[in-house]
Amino acid sequence: MIELTEALVLSRQINQSCLNKKIINVIVNQNPHKWAWFNGDPNDYPKLLLTQSFKHSKTYGGMIEIDCEQCHLVLAEGVQLSLLSSVPSDLKHQLLLEFEDHQYFVVSVRMYGGLWCYQDVFENPYYFGAKKKPSVFSTNFSFDYFKQLINESSNTLSLKAFLATEQRIPGFGNGLCQDVLWKAKLHPKTKLKDLNSIDIERLFSTLIDLLNEIVELGGRDTEKDLFGNKGRYITKMSQLGIDEGCPECGSKIIKESYMGGSIYTCPKCQTKI
Repeated sequence: MIELTEALVLSRQINQSCLNKKIINVIVNQNPHKWAWFNGDPNDYPKLLLTQSFKHSKTYGGMIEIDCEQCHLVLAEGVQLSLLSSVPSDLKHQLLLEFEDHQYFVVSVRMYGGLWCYQDVFENPYYFGAKKKPSVFSTNFSFDYFKQLINESSNTLSLKAFLATEQRIPGFGNGLCQDVLWKAKLHPKTKLKDLNSIDIERLFSTLIDLLNEIVELGGRDTEKDLFGNKGRYITKMSQLGIDEGCPECGSKIIKESYMGGSIYTCPKCQTKI
């Protein structure tokens, strides 16, 4: 799942490897997917994208927006992006763009994902919400702004609900939430009203520092970059690490179902307040 860290890694790679190359072939929806979301009729995509070239890529939360001369392509959620010199015959994809140098930009939907191409206006509330809020990687995402987010939220919200729902921090989902809270020594079920000022300061600094570390390491080891390489950040609180125990104290990691997903916690490092 693309969260804001992987979106930034992929966007940078697109800017480094895909700009100013004319699109000479467009294949859309070759393998129909029930949860592949298009903007309008996907059969119109070849007309929109053919002869265009990528001019710039940027991110809004977990969304990657690629600007072309006369249209824009927004990619989000559970899409896998690949830049290939050849396309395996068994590779399933929902969008394939062939560049003039015969490299292929391939978008494959896993569980669900957005492949939205538009010319003038893209009517999507999540897109507009992500676009108007400051990026975690910008100076506008300050400690004062973070405290404002907390103050504007119900104090009965759990930390997981605050951080990973309602797009308060666009692109920050359950995956990133696990390691941020573990490193901040806070439990996902802890309520906002039970945090003190030191907890809030530690949570903010951990959030900023860890997300920047993940980007510098090319993303998490649970995700792949544009060239098929796994990220070098080793996730601590996930299914991959559950058999290893807590890296800090060695305690057995606990997996629970909570708020429609799984949470992974250390019973010693993350005692619920």
